[in-house]
Amino acid sequence: MEFNKIIAVSGKPGLFKVISQSKSAIIVAGLGDDKRAAISATQNVSLLENIAIYTYEEDVPLLKVLKTMYEKTEGKEAISHKESGRN
Repeated sequence: MEFNKIIAVSGKPGLFKVISQSKSAIIVAGLGDDKRAAISATQNVSLLENIAIYTYEEDVPLLKVLKTMYEKTEGKEAISHKESGRN
């Protein structure tokens, strides 16, 4: 999946895939339900590839964080945030 086509829209839950663009709107499809919607040019939109996580030393791109998590879990489901992580 390409991060340059995935967006987050302020005030709307979930993530969206950009389908098409016009002068006044962006046509998107929800990643979870594939419902299409028009996002007005006045709404705040963030490309997922531009989002970073603040750390103690530097800002780390979200893509790098997700890839690192995937490698550490070997592609399996990660531990729940509700679990202690101790065996």
